[in-house]
Amino acid sequence: MDRPLTEVGSLALESERQKEVFHRYVLALYEMMYELIREFSHILFEGCSIGWGRFDIGILYYMP
Repeated sequence: MDRPLTEVGSLALESERQKEVFHRYVLALYEMMYELIREFSHILFEGCSIGWGRFDIGILYYMP
């Protein structure tokens, strides 16, 4: 993900719940990373966020 997400939305949620979409995306990413490190504990996964000033301290648990 080397760019910010824009116009995030979901047809599965009502209009008043649209602000949940990006949060749900991040939670799903963490869940996916957890499964990867559990299944492939011998692999060191690395995260990278070039530019845009993004920093996700939560992902450090999965990608040191």
